[in-house]
Amino acid sequence: MAAPSDDSGLLCLPVELISIICSYFPNSGIKSLRLACTKIKEIAQLRLTRVFLSANPINIRVFRAVADHDQFRSQITEIIYDDAHFPPFPEPDIYEMEEIMQMDDPEAGLIDDEEGCPHWFVKVCLENLTNMKYRKNFDLDRPGHILRARQANAQPPLRICWQYYQNIHMQQSDTMKLKRDEEAFIYGLKQFPSLKRVTITTATHGHLYEPLYETPMIRAFPYGLNYPIPRGWPGGRGEISYTPAESWEEMNEAEKEQWHGFRMITRVLAQEKSPSLLELVIDTNRLSGMGLNCTMFNSPSDNLGSPCDEYVNLATVLTNPGIRRLELPLVIGGQEYRGWAAFRSGYLYRMLSSATELEYFSFSTTVDNNAGGEYTMEHFIPLQSILPITSWHKLRHFHLSTLIVAQYDIMEALTILSANLQTISLNFLQFLKDQGNYRSLLSEIRDKMKWHERDFASRPRLSIGISPYGIVAPGRAIWVDQDIKEFLYNGGENPFKWDNLPNQVDYGTGIYKDDFDEDYERPNVSYTI
Repeated sequence: MAAPSDDSGLLCLPVELISIICSYFPNSGIKSLRLACTKIKEIAQLRLTRVFLSANPINIRVFRAVADHDQFRSQITEIIYDDAHFPPFPEPDIYEMEEIMQMDDPEAGLIDDEEGCPHWFVKVCLENLTNMKYRKNFDLDRPGHILRARQANAQPPLRICWQYYQNIHMQQSDTMKLKRDEEAFIYGLKQFPSLKRVTITTATHGHLYEPLYETPMIRAFPYGLNYPIPRGWPGGRGEISYTPAESWEEMNEAEKEQWHGFRMITRVLAQEKSPSLLELVIDTNRLSGMGLNCTMFNSPSDNLGSPCDEYVNLATVLTNPGIRRLELPLVIGGQEYRGWAAFRSGYLYRMLSSATELEYFSFSTTVDNNAGGEYTMEHFIPLQSILPITSWHKLRHFHLSTLIVAQYDIMEALTILSANLQTISLNFLQFLKDQGNYRSLLSEIRDKMKWHERDFASRPRLSIGISPYGIVAPGRAIWVDQDIKEFLYNGGENPFKWDNLPNQVDYGTGIYKDDFDEDYERPNVSYTI
């Protein structure tokens, strides 16, 4: 690429305007632009505020390079740890094994002759492509769809994909065994003076050719690579009904290591006591059945011992007086049918009670979204028995998702917190039978809270996410924001109009969004002709 002359169009522009233009470029585009000439290099600065880490040597190498860079390291405010490690290769089921063992060469029976890789790998890769088409459905050929279609058309032979997958799986195993990711994380805590947030996520890889984050490892993939999308924690590979062990203490080390990143990060943070850390985000991006195993909050079985190490480490992190934000998704595995032992132990409540400076709190569980209003009081646990909301005097953002609730209980919590709240999310809630619904909850909030009497700047913004009827692609839901605002503050109609379906909205109300595609935004309308 020839360097532009001093009288070229771009360099004739004021520096401020060039900077504005560069602000619309992704970092990859800025990197290319910086190669044009020395002057552009000085103006077009990379926007590095976060850095990725995982049990992968490429991610670790880039992480350390940023940590060693005198300029870039001071800009980093967030470390995102990708805990979506690649699972062990699956064993054939009993029926497949019986068929294979009858072959002259059983080992060859595991391999697809045409593709030159295991049958399970072929099956998963084909399912990825099917899922990609399903997510597009009848959508127009938007730029994202076109890019993904090009990658699918460029897919290497599956035997090549299999070889690459084996290699990154082996690298992951070696990295975890040698604790190289842990060493890098400890180093980063010392090298990033502006660090404010640590995020632990299992949603990094998103869907085929549609990752949530383009980490250095993912950017290094061969173009068109098809591979089993890792989810990390149990429950993220279609195991929606996943039930954890009765107690975390019953698990062996290999089972606990399914939460490798969470365990490592909280252990290190508890030991290092980073004073600059303000936010701890555990993010599943609404993947079905995902979260921390709630049984780590159980009482010890003998009622005499100490709680598990994972609980102690997380509780220690939250004693940091600087903690302002916590996002906590929990896998409950049927606790609602077994008396909520993990929550009634009091450990969760005591842990959260130490975080008295919280300004942002998000809490979700994995209760069944399809229960259809059949939950009764025996399935219920009051919010104030698990969340110390009377101690959170500075809380400004309160987000609840996928919980079993009673309307009166939600109202009590909002009444206590209401003075300082700026945003409220009440998403995918399951109301107890005969104990309220979204329709009556909104009416009660409007009539009793009287937020409309506040000045404009202090009015809370309330958002509700609901699962639509029918079959939709995973990660898509209806979000009701603007219609709620109109109802609460401008005399509009209650968006939940139907008495017989008080937790659903009519066509024309709300917006369809996709958790893994920020460009996907559709009005909630009927496409039936």
